[in-house]
Amino acid sequence: MLRFLLSLLLCISSVVVATAQLLDASFAPTRLTSPSGFTMWTMLPQADGKIVTGGGYDMIDGQLSSKVRRLQADGSVDLAFMAQTGTGPDMGTVFALAQQADGKLLVGCSSMTYYNGHYASGLARLNVDGSFDTTFNVGGVGLSDNAAFAARPDVRSIAVQPDGKILVGGGYTTDQFYNGQRFNGIIRLLSDGRIDPSFNANNTIQAGFTNTTQMVVNDIVLQPNGKILVGGNFTVAGTPANNLVRLNADGSLDPSFDVGSGTSSIVRSIVVQPDGNVLVGGYFNIYNGTNVQNPIRLQANGSLDPTFTGRMVLSSSSNGVAKLRLQADGSLLMAGNFTRYGTTNVGSIAHLSSTGVLDATFISGTGATGGYVQDLVPITNGQYLACGRFTAYNGSPRTGLARLSSTAVLDATYNQVHEFKGTISALAPLPNGQLLVQGYLDSFNNNAVATPTTILRVNADGSYGGPLFTAPPTYSRLSLQPTGHIYAITYGTASTVINRLLPTGAVDGSFAAVTVAAPAGTPPEPILQPTLTGDLLLVGNFTSVNSSPRDGLARLLPDGSLDAAFTPSRPWTASIYFGTYNVKAQRRPSGEVLVSWEDAAHSSLIQLLPDGRPDPTFSVGSAAGPTGFFNAQLQIDGNILISSIHTAAFRLTSFNGQLTPNGCLRLLPTGSYDPSFSPALEFDRPLVQPDGRILGFTNGYSPNAQLRRLNADGSVDTSFGGVAVPQPIYTDLGVLGYLLQPSDNKILLYGNFGRVAGQQRIGLARLTNTLLATRPALMAAPALDVFPNPTRQQLTLRLTTSLPVAQLATLLDVQGRVVRRFTLPAHRSEVQLSLDGVAAGMYVLQATTTQGPQRQRITITQ
Repeated sequence: MLRFLLSLLLCISSVVVATAQLLDASFAPTRLTSPSGFTMWTMLPQADGKIVTGGGYDMIDGQLSSKVRRLQADGSVDLAFMAQTGTGPDMGTVFALAQQADGKLLVGCSSMTYYNGHYASGLARLNVDGSFDTTFNVGGVGLSDNAAFAARPDVRSIAVQPDGKILVGGGYTTDQFYNGQRFNGIIRLLSDGRIDPSFNANNTIQAGFTNTTQMVVNDIVLQPNGKILVGGNFTVAGTPANNLVRLNADGSLDPSFDVGSGTSSIVRSIVVQPDGNVLVGGYFNIYNGTNVQNPIRLQANGSLDPTFTGRMVLSSSSNGVAKLRLQADGSLLMAGNFTRYGTTNVGSIAHLSSTGVLDATFISGTGATGGYVQDLVPITNGQYLACGRFTAYNGSPRTGLARLSSTAVLDATYNQVHEFKGTISALAPLPNGQLLVQGYLDSFNNNAVATPTTILRVNADGSYGGPLFTAPPTYSRLSLQPTGHIYAITYGTASTVINRLLPTGAVDGSFAAVTVAAPAGTPPEPILQPTLTGDLLLVGNFTSVNSSPRDGLARLLPDGSLDAAFTPSRPWTASIYFGTYNVKAQRRPSGEVLVSWEDAAHSSLIQLLPDGRPDPTFSVGSAAGPTGFFNAQLQIDGNILISSIHTAAFRLTSFNGQLTPNGCLRLLPTGSYDPSFSPALEFDRPLVQPDGRILGFTNGYSPNAQLRRLNADGSVDTSFGGVAVPQPIYTDLGVLGYLLQPSDNKILLYGNFGRVAGQQRIGLARLTNTLLATRPALMAAPALDVFPNPTRQQLTLRLTTSLPVAQLATLLDVQGRVVRRFTLPAHRSEVQLSLDGVAAGMYVLQATTTQGPQRQRITITQ
């Protein structure tokens, strides 16, 4: 098993001449896919026969693609439109599409913050050619679930009025805002994207019927008289109605359309027939107290039309109609999640007469399986396109899009493959050049991964090395640490057990199982934080470790036993259960522990002595208020880098009264301000290199995010050009982490990203990187130096000053085991050490000098 030394190897490296970094050509481009998501959600037929499509996929036929495309009339890709659309939505699923009279397109999406690099929270408008329309909602913040800043936008439906005004239906949460103004479920915009103040439905639609935390508007349909039909998941103020309502043109309730108690579950689709009758489909089986089968037809006053009887048979609450489309001849196309219509077996699609009679010539057989059909539209030559979330059609693999004949037979020649990006959430480099990675994926460079969350090997050239375990261990969770350690965590109702595993999957007998307990009703979920010295810090909501009292913070020795000498009181006051509060503990080589945490009001930083008591010589740090959240990183020279959590709402402006113009400052080991550091760029997620220079991301979470580098004094390192890594606004996506490869200091990026430096790199990438040939002037020379390195049989150890008394030096392997001990004579600053008999590999030489514990990485060759 790899131990603490792998983490140390990330920070200790030989130094070479500095040059600019590039994507490493020797590391194979990665193509990772994951097994879940909404593939294709909606289709918009245009007057010229072309079809605009939207969904949640990331790739088509192996290449990254916009989630919005336009297809030719036969279903082939409109390449000119795709070129203009570019990257499209940065994340989420496209749920809604609508076309204006001038041909411009409106795109509604969940979680989208940027569209092809342009800010557009939840809602974007495209020009006729597919390019982003910069004239729409200029200066507005768009959709969000928070009045102050854009977060979790969700658009489920769009309808364009004849006068050009735009109706938008929201989803996900009852807290819905557009440009800072709250609305309930539905809002109307002027043609330029500003809010229409003459429309107010806020007193009509209220919290959801089947889910009181949601208020979802799935469909908006305009009637010729200007009235507005709205279906979804909501209640209606002042009436018993659920999920279906008709509004007047000003947004007020139209009482002349009386649905009684409404539907028993969600409404998904509404169609108005030429005679004014209204067809409604969804996931319900009761309308106004009457048992019904989908779809239903209502008369102009909202009462059931007895001449129309839907016959879609519900077998569970997940069955229903997702989409109804009215055809020119009055017939209906129906898509959804169902297997029978009346007594006939059908596969999630059907063609009905205007009175609800099934077309017996349009029978799909088993149809869509592994999911459901979301939409069905006619195309040229009497064919149809069916889209949705399915994995096969009539037994043939399909990924959410199928072309069908006039009789619903699958066209075997048409198969666009839609896929989702995979994610790497943890990475550890191995001494042999391989990487261990863990994430969520079902294929790695076209190699199938049987268990999406298993730990995988990646070869030094980026090729797939296979799963680490031949049979995945059965634990609640496997935790891969940057040190290379693999911990198996088993959760219980009152206690959690932590084991360490060998690469075979067997329990590591050199690590004693750890039991972490909490009061009944609050199952502990300890967070594991490895240290440079090989022990393990635990933070969480626990009250004991191995039956010894510990209040939320404990230290384990490398063998898993509890450090009895470290008995801290919990320094934070609020619970961190379920990750509501972020706590980070970092151990200095000399034994002190830095603890930083954030709660609802501020972040704080303290230092604990080796026994757990607060260090009275350390300047306690904090930053209160809405801009007071920060990260603290312990550097190898003992200084502490304080950096902002890079969002507009939580940007750090000061720390302990010291201004932070670029959201960053550095503290001396005592916690006092370091005036020698003045950051020239605002960046987050910093990583300090062994030469003192600092990597970090500028422009926060945005398509313009770049990896940049500062010199040790904070000035811009001009030898390192910015590396573009577009990232969504949400911090659980994009680059999740990065580190230096121990053997050559190359930069390893991992996460959920799709492009690096303009090239497709999904989830994993490696950049070339070199360190300075000489140490920066601002960094003190190390107290311990070794050469030559790499070496064979002998090593020279040099000290900055001689030792007053004899000391021991220890050579450790990558598992933290002692390989050899050497005596450093007193009053000598240089000594030769024999390495005869030591096997080739990477090691760490450890010694205590007048400047404290010191370590250097050693590479021994054959």
